[in-house]
Formats: sequence, C-alpha cells, structure tokens
Amino acid sequence: MLCVLDVNETLLDLAALDATIGGPELRREWFGLAIHTVLTVTATGGYRDFAGIAGDAAIEVAARHGREPDLGAIAAGLRSLPAHPDVPAGLAKLRAAGHTVVALTNSPLATAEAQLLNAGLAPLLDRIFSAEQVGRLKPAPEP
Repeated sequence: MLCVLDVNETLLDLAALDATIGGPELRREWFGLAIHTVLTVTATGGYRDFAGIAGDAAIEVAARHGREPDLGAIAAGLRSLPAHPDVPAGLAKLRAAGHTVVALTNSPLATAEAQLLNAGLAPLLDRIFSAEQVGRLKPAPEP
C-alpha cells in the first residue's frame, strides 16, 4: 500500500517555531493564513511558491500585532523542525509492514529534503515529493 503523508504539522512539529514567531497563537495564525492563501491560490488555478506564501503570511500576521518578523529565523526554523515524538516509530512500522511511505509537501523540494533530513525522517521515507515539481499546490489533484 502507498502511504502519502504531509510534512508540516503532520510529520514535523511547528510548535518549535513558537518563540521565533511570537508564541503559539501567532504561529497558528501565521500557518492558518498561509494555508488559507494556498487554498485560494489553488482554487483559482494559480501557483505560488510556498516559501513566498509563508513569508508573506508572517509579514501580515506580524504587522497585525505590531511586530517585525525575522524571516531568516523563520526559514531556518522551518528547516530544523523536530518530528512529532510518535512519527519515527510510526514510519518504521509502516515500512516494516511493507508499505511504501512517501512525503508530499507544498514546501520547495530543497526545503522539504532539508527538513526531513534534519528531523531524522528522510531514511524512513521512500521518496519526498513537492508541489513545486508540478507547479500546483495541494490540494490540487496534480501533486
């Protein structure tokens, strides 16, 4: 069986960005706005790089709260997110059961590869796919 898993929030814990973004509430607001933008772009048939969407969302959310985002720190934090505690064992069990396990993300491929390598998950995945490879963001049918 093919198991296709999302990366951010599903495999990796975005809570590690709380201090960088300004706390859990701002982090949830930021990522929610980024996902809302992804859905809007996808629904209108367009494509934008997810890194740009996430950066724009960080700028907007920071402005709403009278803050200046540190986009470099956010980008670095995204590349070094830890896995949720149960993920490595879960992926290992799927692989041991004979399943093909792949990651599919809206993040650029280089970012996703770095994220999953840094989190120690890359060896547990058969492949890593990015929406960038087809120029369409999830949930479009192309990725």
